[in-house]
Order: sequence, then C-alpha cells, then structure tokens
Amino acid sequence: MTAVALSLTATLSACSSQDSDPFAEIPAFDVDPGRVTLVDAGAGEKTVLAYSTDGAEQHTGVEVATGVYQGAVASDKVNPQAPATDGVDEQTLQLDISSTGETTDVVAEGFSMRWTADPSGQISDVKLLPAEDSSDEDRERLERALLQVLSTMPVFPREEVGEGASWTASARTTGQTSMFRTTTYTVTKIEGSTVTLDLDISEEPTEKELDLGAAPGAAASEKLTADDAQTSSQAEITVDLTKPIPVAGQNSATTRVVYSGANNDFKVVQDVTTATRYGK
Repeated sequence: MTAVALSLTATLSACSSQDSDPFAEIPAFDVDPGRVTLVDAGAGEKTVLAYSTDGAEQHTGVEVATGVYQGAVASDKVNPQAPATDGVDEQTLQLDISSTGETTDVVAEGFSMRWTADPSGQISDVKLLPAEDSSDEDRERLERALLQVLSTMPVFPREEVGEGASWTASARTTGQTSMFRTTTYTVTKIEGSTVTLDLDISEEPTEKELDLGAAPGAAASEKLTADDAQTSSQAEITVDLTKPIPVAGQNSATTRVVYSGANNDFKVVQDVTTATRYGK
C-alpha cells in the first residue's frame, strides 16, 4: 500500500452546513504521494490494474489494531528481530462506503472520511468529518482507525502487469509513530476484477533520534539514535477492483527499532505494530 503522512493540527468539528454535500465546507489535507516502482511485469496475459468504482457501494467490516511498546534492554540481551505481529487496542468497525470513482466516502459509527484518488489507487487528499454529538475520545479513536485504513490502501503501477508481477510502493505512514514504509506487492492471482496480492513490508523511523526527556536533576534531555530497524509482516489481501477497499485478507506488520545512547550498557527497544484485517 501506499502509506500516507498528514499534518492534522486539530480534530475537526462537525459541520453544521445544510449543503447536500456534508464535506462541502470541510478543508482537505494533502496526502504525501507515494513512490511506485515496477520491479517485474509478470507473465502471461497482461493488463493495467486500475480501480473502476464509479457508483460503487460497499458494506464491510475491518479490524484495526495498533500498538507501541518501548523498554530498556541490556545491550547484550537485545534481539533485533521484530516479534510476530501482535495487535494492541484492537477494534472492529462496520464501514459504509460509497464512491464516485474519483472520491470515496467511508462512514464508521457516524465518523466520515473522504479521500480523492486516481484509478491506480494513488490518494491525493483526505477530509475528515466527525459526528456532531461524538465525544473527543471517540473522535480520536475513529480518526486514528480510519486513517490507518486509508494508509494501508493498495496502490498499483501504471504499467501493464500479469500474474507474478511485483512492484514497490514507498511513503510515510501516519499514526502513533511515523515510519517510512516500503511495501513490495506480488500478484499471485488475477481473475476478472479480483486480484490477490502478497505483501512484504519493511519500515524504518522517519526520525532517527528518540528524545527521552531530562532525568531528575539533569541539565539536558537524553537523546538516543536509531541503530537498526527490522520488520516482520503477515500480509496477503484480495482486491476487487470494482470495490473501494480490499474485500479479504490482512495487512499486518511489526517493526522493531533499536536505539542506543551514551550509556553502552543498555539500549531502548521500540516495537510498532499496525494491523488492518478486511472482510470481518
């Protein structure tokens, strides 16, 4: 998927406009464009994989999980390998989705999101509209979950491809911790409008320094530097090109980042997990 980075400075308030389009007065936030590179065009009959979702409606469930673990570990005990994906703070959302082809509207528990994308799945901007009577806690929870759905959306190359084709998509993610994610997609099956994809995910932190803050009595905060980042992923998805979001499978990854500082006796290990499971 092309992941995204947004500059959300505040949670949006519900719009009271009586306009037939509830998003008419809502500002759009630009999405950082992902970089898509074809690696192998595959074999057999080839075609350009592109979404065709004008007039599409989709009612489906997604399970969204996120988690961040951070702790100090003795330097000689550090395991740089990321653990198996293990979601924290899981929630399952029922989504009502409609699309004009150019724009896609997603509603979950009254919270609405609209993104603009081209047929390859490249998203250019997003709007967010919480329910007017929702609590700040629910707004934050649903905003984070829906942005994760958006940032794990698959994107296709513009060239013709067949089964066995592979390409990479790289961009920053959004969430509790900002990462630069590269996803390698491999086509395992094309059957009509249905495409099955294997995903291999790697991530590294966009910020190479971790600020722990100042210890009691210390004059300055302690800063650590990222030494290593490794990702484990469990990701295979099924896309129906006539529907806005994947219909089955999961896009799950855990990245372990190891930081070191002035004290050589210990390192700080940070595990960042995201998991999006479709068709729940």
